[in-house]
Amino acid sequence: MRITTLYLDTLIVPAGLRTLNEDAVVGLMKSFQEIGMQTPVTYYDNENDDAVLVAGVHRVEAAKRLDWASVEGIEMEAEDTRELWAIDENLMRAELTELEVADHTVRRTKLLEKQAEIIKGQIGPKLPGRPSAGIKETAKVTGKSERTVKRAKSRGEKIIRKVKEQIKDMPVAKKGVELDALADMKPHQQVEAVHKVKTGVSKDFREAKAQISKQTQIGKLDTIEVEFGHLKRVWHRAGITAQKKFRVWLKDQP
Repeated sequence: MRITTLYLDTLIVPAGLRTLNEDAVVGLMKSFQEIGMQTPVTYYDNENDDAVLVAGVHRVEAAKRLDWASVEGIEMEAEDTRELWAIDENLMRAELTELEVADHTVRRTKLLEKQAEIIKGQIGPKLPGRPSAGIKETAKVTGKSERTVKRAKSRGEKIIRKVKEQIKDMPVAKKGVELDALADMKPHQQVEAVHKVKTGVSKDFREAKAQISKQTQIGKLDTIEVEFGHLKRVWHRAGITAQKKFRVWLKDQP
């Protein structure tokens, strides 16, 4: 990637990036007047060598309202750009399952975060308090809230690949609440939950999660009973002197 000057009168802004948050634009205008634009926008060159905006529509709009002629931009690598196109096309499809949305969201945010790391290396760290570049831009492009994008990303990251392969054709893969239940479990519990649903022991992953949690609690209680029984047996085998000494020691324990 390289930093270059982009002239605003020729920069192409795709339709998917044109929804603006007025408060964000006004805030950026004030910031630009005080400290300038700290983070370049990102773009790619299309087949006609025209610069096409990838991320930074609010920065571009703020610069236009301030009558700036140009802004700095970072050109994205062609391979990453093509992958982003494919992901965005997929994310706009209504027939995607929630599991597919989760996987696409993870990949898209990682590509944009990779870009953000390169920017960071060239111009320094981003200003504190800003959301992840990948989450922020993905939310903007898809029209979803940042919270929704974060949730999809979390599902995609936490559910293990083996489980994803097993559930991709199951009806539960279409339900976000079911994926949230899976994502909230440890990897070995996810595998167990899938087995419970497939064998009919549980009607869905939420029920499987509750059953596994109950089993875990029972297991803990069983362990306590075993340990307590062991202590009683040791106590009864000990002599009176040892028991007295133990009582004294016990009083000093927290």
